[in-house]
Amino acid sequence: MSDKSTMTRGVIWLFISKFFPPAITFAVFTYTARILSPEDFGLVAFALAVIFLAACLLPSGWRDGLIKFEEIDSRHISSVFWFNLFVALAISTVLMGFSCLSLFEFQTDVFNLALRILCLKLLADGLFNTLNAVLLREQKYTTIAVRVTVSTFLAAAIIIALIHSGFGVWSLIWSQVILAVVNFIAVFIPTRKYLKCYFSIDILKSMATFGWYSTLTTGLSELAKHYDSVIIGSFLGNKELGFFNVAKRLSDIVSDICIGTINDVNFPLLASQQSDFERVRASFQSSVYLTSMLLFPVFTLLFIEADLIFKILFTEQWSSAVGVFQAFCLILFSIALGVPQKSIILICDHAQWWVRRQVTLLMIIMPLTALAASQGMQFLLLVFVFSKFIFCTISMVKSCDLLDLTLTKYLNNIRVAILGCLTFSVVLYMTENTFQLYPVIHLLIDAVIAVFIYLFVVMLLDYQRVKAMFCDLMPRYQPFFDKLECCLNLIFR
Repeated sequence: MSDKSTMTRGVIWLFISKFFPPAITFAVFTYTARILSPEDFGLVAFALAVIFLAACLLPSGWRDGLIKFEEIDSRHISSVFWFNLFVALAISTVLMGFSCLSLFEFQTDVFNLALRILCLKLLADGLFNTLNAVLLREQKYTTIAVRVTVSTFLAAAIIIALIHSGFGVWSLIWSQVILAVVNFIAVFIPTRKYLKCYFSIDILKSMATFGWYSTLTTGLSELAKHYDSVIIGSFLGNKELGFFNVAKRLSDIVSDICIGTINDVNFPLLASQQSDFERVRASFQSSVYLTSMLLFPVFTLLFIEADLIFKILFTEQWSSAVGVFQAFCLILFSIALGVPQKSIILICDHAQWWVRRQVTLLMIIMPLTALAASQGMQFLLLVFVFSKFIFCTISMVKSCDLLDLTLTKYLNNIRVAILGCLTFSVVLYMTENTFQLYPVIHLLIDAVIAVFIYLFVVMLLDYQRVKAMFCDLMPRYQPFFDKLECCLNLIFR
């Protein structure tokens, strides 16, 4: 089976596992947003931001090492698992002490209690990510999809019961904890055979070179994702943070489903081929191509229909979040392209470069973010979009240099997707006020139009490559594509 087929099959199975948990979370989140105020969301976002920043200190690089290193057994898995647990317990203890001291003005009783409860999420997420790395290493995408989907439905039932019992803002907090715990249980069941009462410092030392740099890389990435909530809450207040958080959470759901799937397949696949330079380069280009073809139209459609989406999902009190969500849609383009770039840089043992680049840019962007926040939300969003574009561009140049690719060849992988998105965007904007329909029907019609136009442009400009990729995945459809090719030749002859 070809590399493209392996990646595409993995994408399908991981999409299943990535789709249902965020979909259920999104349903709960949407319902909660209808009954809670932006101030409530802002308070919870502040507490979660502290948890996520604390999670940057977890030794995630050793978890990634379980995927990268070829010679791994139950001793390595057990040592990394207990190491993550010990560190998570230490961080949680510090956070508990912080919540008891109430050193800052924003530390209300509600905030402090929320922080203590969310420490459970920190523990569960750390252990879940460690064991999930084992499943990803073995490429057991079906197991991941089935178990995580079932566990999510179970967690959803508990969360809905909390909402209907009148827990109010605590529904948001406990929903985070319950999903984290149930997801951990879901991956613990198929991986428990690897866990022993075994801990070896020597094993951790043998993985330390990669582990430290990968931990720094992941930690800096997480810092870049969550420091903004602290700054916005401090400068603009809980209400503006509430608008920002709702838009960000909606974009995060899209990111988890789409970009998370590509990331979980891309790194293990490239890592398994790291000894063959030509295969890695070919797989990298396929990953960039597949990422742009699948995700760019999704992000473009979300940007165009943002106002309609918020009218359908939320009440009028959240209309101020539309512009924020559109900014995040632009950011998602850069994040999506950054996934294969980051994988190549780590696999080629340039983690040090990645860390230096992250540190340098963060040292520039963080003070700019604070300055922008003092000038208002719109200026802040402009800084966010620009900074993500710079991050993506620098890593693109580096990955091309490592693989001896020209920028022209790289950009050729995303050319067709961009043209397809621009085409249906123009059509949708031209027909925006043509029909006066119910919002849901309007959104569905626009989506159908966008899909048909996008597919037409893609098939017209890059039919052979699409055919090769699809036939690798499903060879039995080869005759269908042959007939389609004949029809296209007759039409455009």
